Amino acid sequence: MSKSMVRAQRAARRVPHGPEILEFLSSAKTRKVLVAAAADGEPPVAAISREFAALAGPKDLKLAQVKQYAGLCIKAILEEEGYEIERTGVWLGDDPVFSTGAAYRKVSSGSGERSGDFLTRFVGMLNEQEAGILQELLEARRKK
Repeated sequence: MSKSMVRAQRAARRVPHGPEILEFLSSAKTRKVLVAAAADGEPPVAAISREFAALAGPKDLKLAQVKQYAGLCIKAILEEEGYEIERTGVWLGDDPVFSTGAAYRKVSSGSGERSGDFLTRFVGMLNEQEAGILQELLEARRKK
């Protein structure tokens, strides 16, 4: 389980309708909708806003905490599906619940490392001579 999902589960107790929101967003049906929206480059919150509004109710839907919690859950779910945030604050226009959302992109996996991983970035900054030295050091380490 990802760190984000653990955080979402813990936060559920402190948010009105938190457990129900997490259960709704984690369901197989909703998960497919979220992934499809992310794959299309659309903010996933827009794809579930009508169902979310029915779940949260008109009174609690006005609470920023409830909407922010939905975003936290969606982030956790999409991370588990191999997505990362590409842009935040994407204007949704006439959405009935959310005014902005985040757009996601599939995590590119180059040589088994996440694209934002420190080692991938570090190795990418090396020139040819430094890369050769690193390779020699790694080979020496393997021989030990």
